[in-house]
Amino acid sequence: GKVYQQLLSPGNGIAADNLNIGSGRSDVMTTQVRPSLKRRIGNRLNFDLSYSESRVNYDSISSGVADARLQNTNFTLGNSRRSSKLEWQINYSDSRHWSGETVSLDQEQSAAKLHYMLFDHLGLVVNGGRESGQLSSLNSYNSGSYWSAGFTWQPTPSFSFETASGDKDQQASIVWSPTVRTSLNAHYVNRDVGIRPSSSWNGSFNFRTRRTLWTLSHSVTITNDAVQAVVGYNDVQVFSQTGDPVYTEQNKVLVVQQALLGIVNEHYLRQSNQGVFSWTGRRNTLSLGANSDQRHYELSGREAQLHGGFIGWFLKLSPRTSSDLQYSVNRSTGSTIVNETQTKSLVWSFARALGKHITTGLELRSVEVDGSTIALSHGEKRISANAKVDF
Repeated sequence: GKVYQQLLSPGNGIAADNLNIGSGRSDVMTTQVRPSLKRRIGNRLNFDLSYSESRVNYDSISSGVADARLQNTNFTLGNSRRSSKLEWQINYSDSRHWSGETVSLDQEQSAAKLHYMLFDHLGLVVNGGRESGQLSSLNSYNSGSYWSAGFTWQPTPSFSFETASGDKDQQASIVWSPTVRTSLNAHYVNRDVGIRPSSSWNGSFNFRTRRTLWTLSHSVTITNDAVQAVVGYNDVQVFSQTGDPVYTEQNKVLVVQQALLGIVNEHYLRQSNQGVFSWTGRRNTLSLGANSDQRHYELSGREAQLHGGFIGWFLKLSPRTSSDLQYSVNRSTGSTIVNETQTKSLVWSFARALGKHITTGLELRSVEVDGSTIALSHGEKRISANAKVDF
C-alpha cells in the first residue's frame, strides 16, 4: 500500500498545511491484495489461480474525486508436457472496476487454444472463447462468442508461422530467429467482440550483442488510467491587487475560464511504438529510448498523441546496493489547445538489500507539467522511503 498527496487544482493556491480544506490537495491511500496459487498436477497439468483487489481512497470533499475499487480474477489450466503432440490451454478472467458507487467496467473473458501436430513440421490449431461485460462510457459492449481454426507450420527450429480464421476471429503470427542474437515476433488479430472490436497487430524486433541490446516494438492495447483530467470549466472574475475589478478595452469586466480538474478513471485504446537502445558494462547499464503513442479515450471521445524520449543510468554500487536515475520528456497534443501539455520527469532511486527477504529504498522525484494554460501547469517534488519484505 501507499499513502501520498495528490494535487487536485493546480490553478488554485496551495496552503502550507493540511488544516485548510481549500488547500488544493488530497491525501490518497492505495492498497492491493493479490493471493495466488500455482501448482503442477502430476506430470501433465499446470494450474494457476490468482485474485487481486485494489482500492484508491481520496480524503477530499472535491466533487471531481471518486474512490476507486478494482477486482481481478484469473485462472489458467493447461498441459505441462511440451513434447506431446497435443498442447492445450484454458484461460478465464473476470475484471470489475468501480468509480465511487458506479461500476465503470465489468468484463468477463474465457478462451481456449489447442495445438495438435499432424507431422513433424505441420499441425492444426483451434481457438475459441467468449467475452461479455459492460463499460459505463459506451452505449454497448459487443458481447459474444468466437472461434477460429487453422494450421501451424514450423519448417525449422528458428521459424514458425500460424494462421487461423473462423467466426468473428482471424489470427496470424510469425516467429523468426535467424541467429541466437536476433529475433522477430509479430501477431495479428481481428476479433468482432469486446470493448472495441477492430483489427490490430503487435510486434517486436530484438538484436543483441555482447554489450548492447536494440529493441523495436509496436503494440495495441485497451487500458485505463486514474488520471488528473479536466472535468469542467468555471468562469472566474479577475480582480486587481487592490481588490478592484479588472476591465477590458471594451469596458467589460474581465472574466477568465478556469479549468476544473479531478481524478478520472478513463479507458482508452493505446497504439504504442517504442525504440530502446541499452549498453551494459560490468556495473553500469545505460538506456536511451524514444516512444510514440496514439490514444482514443472512450469516455470523452477525444484523440491524443504523445511523443517523447528517455535516458536512464543504472549503477550497481555493491552486490546489495544499486542506484537508478531516469529522465524523460513527453509532449501530449490533442484536438484542442487545452489538451497540449509537456511533462518533464526526473527520478532517482536508491535500493539496498538488508537481508535475504528485506529491501529498503529511497526515491527522489521531480515532475514539471507545462500546460497550455496556467491552470493546467503544475510541478511536483517528492521524497519517499520504502521497505519491501518477501515472505
